[in-house]
Amino acid sequence: MDTSMDLWTSLNTSLAVTKQGLDPKFVSEALKGGAQGADLEEAFIHSGVNWWSYTLDESFAESLDSQIGSLVARISPRLTAVKKIRDAGYSVQVAIAGFVEPRQVLPVSSAAVAKLASLGLPVSFTTLKASGPSEDPLAWLD
Repeated sequence: MDTSMDLWTSLNTSLAVTKQGLDPKFVSEALKGGAQGADLEEAFIHSGVNWWSYTLDESFAESLDSQIGSLVARISPRLTAVKKIRDAGYSVQVAIAGFVEPRQVLPVSSAAVAKLASLGLPVSFTTLKASGPSEDPLAWLD
């Protein structure tokens, strides 16, 4: 199989937080103060009405396994902060999104799946149609 045709493009992996009336300052402060170690500033923090995300994309790490590894390395030391956010009524998940054409696949290694499982968070996959109008990978959070 020619794997060059089987990859998503503009792939990004995010810690996504949602809630009606979300307070982005509360989420950011909880996570930034949650641990020493890998800094959250090395990727992108976005927020909108009722959502907040910490996103690693292809400009940071090209492969999905690398994005997952980087996200897990930054979030694992902050699981107490994630619990605090969840206890405050927020939904927290790992959101993986990318542009695809029909019949493309997204290979995920067993090591990456194990890393995701270590967070104990739901994981979503969102496919965006590459041939359609330009779409924001985080648009589903709105």
